[in-house]
Amino acid sequence: MILRLLILLTGYLWGCLFLTKPLWRAHTGSPAGNPDKGRNTNQSANTGKNPDIRKRISLRLFLKCNLKFIIFAILSLVISFIAAYISYETQLGYRFIPYSALGCVLGLLFPLFRDLRYKQKAFRIIFPIFLSIINLYIVLVNGALNAALIPAFMRRLDAFEELTVKNYSEQVQTQDIKDNAKDAYNETKEWLKGALYAVYLAKSEDGYSFDAAYFPSAQDASFDELGNVIPKDSSTASSVQLSHKWAVLLHGYTGWKEAMYEYAKYYVENGYNVLVPDLRCCGSSEGDFIGMGLTDAKDVNEIWISYILKKDPNAQIVLHGQSMGAATALIMSGDNTLPANVKAIVSDAAYTDAYSMFGDKAYKWFSLPPFPIVDSACLMLVLRGGYNLKEASPIDAVSQSHTPTLFMHGSMDAMIDVSMASQLFDSATCKKELQIFEGSGHAQNQDKDPELFYGTITSFLSKYISD
Repeated sequence: MILRLLILLTGYLWGCLFLTKPLWRAHTGSPAGNPDKGRNTNQSANTGKNPDIRKRISLRLFLKCNLKFIIFAILSLVISFIAAYISYETQLGYRFIPYSALGCVLGLLFPLFRDLRYKQKAFRIIFPIFLSIINLYIVLVNGALNAALIPAFMRRLDAFEELTVKNYSEQVQTQDIKDNAKDAYNETKEWLKGALYAVYLAKSEDGYSFDAAYFPSAQDASFDELGNVIPKDSSTASSVQLSHKWAVLLHGYTGWKEAMYEYAKYYVENGYNVLVPDLRCCGSSEGDFIGMGLTDAKDVNEIWISYILKKDPNAQIVLHGQSMGAATALIMSGDNTLPANVKAIVSDAAYTDAYSMFGDKAYKWFSLPPFPIVDSACLMLVLRGGYNLKEASPIDAVSQSHTPTLFMHGSMDAMIDVSMASQLFDSATCKKELQIFEGSGHAQNQDKDPELFYGTITSFLSKYISD
């Protein structure tokens, strides 16, 4: 309700603009409604002979006599920004566009009932239309930002389902991929029935609650009340020997930790302790906006890497990410605060930077140019979320990385073009390998060729992780 009133008030203020004195009228010294009364013809003649003097007088008197007009215009824009800022709280989204349109109409009705003898009527109509368009543009960009980076908002607009359907339609649908995906799903589902794992909760510095699933390397054990791994039978053993090998699995855009359990199965079976977090604003974790890898990199480093090192100071950690999760891992690689315990990174279908990725989607899906749409969204995100989408740049991070990295990508990826994998690989300053999967779509590498996928990972990690 507050947002609706603010939008309508914006339109009302547009109308108030037309109750002020006529623009550029005051320089003649004549009252409104009588253009000849009070005219000083000598002064008019003199100023007419000197255009520069006339301009200076006109500008000074314009600012003096139209102060109310200027105040209303500024106030209208301020209210527009306030409405955009609080819109994600009320989650009205595109449904408050009619209220903005109604406010604009209210503002445009006033000049129709005013004295149209004013010579400036064209300007007085065009100017509020221009400001109204700006107002509407702010509303649209704000709604698009919500729809792109707030999963709860997506679901209210049915955008989540539409995005899922669109992504699926762009995937490679060959029979071998379908069969392998089905087999992997069934095997993971069966494995989970007997798997030992627990869900841990943590708090971020900004007060949000995050969670992660923890799979210990020793599966023939149990958890005590404090979450420590203990023997199933205390009479036969006093403690459980856990591996120093750890894998942190990072899901993709709008994803959740359960989507990474297939990879958890592989790592646990190869002697790793596995931590699978829900990233910010995804799954069961809280947050304001999806971080596109930027805020996620900070969260994973400060919360989950720190958690592992408290449990095991000698941990050898692998970061394995998919899509946005891969971008998160790559951004972490360029952070000089990343502990030396992180020995390797597996990047599956990462993008070079979030700005380019969203710009590409804006053009392909909606035929909209990246500029000014994505740039406006970046500015709005800075104001509302406190971070700049342009800083979510894995390609800048890998240029400073010293962490060995395996880059993997599908040759037929319609979501993130395979050329981005080559750009990342070429920019990386660390030890690196590149594996392109022919005939694979976005994050379908494990389904296209499971043997090559897991075999490549095993071979790569054997060089940097000791048993």
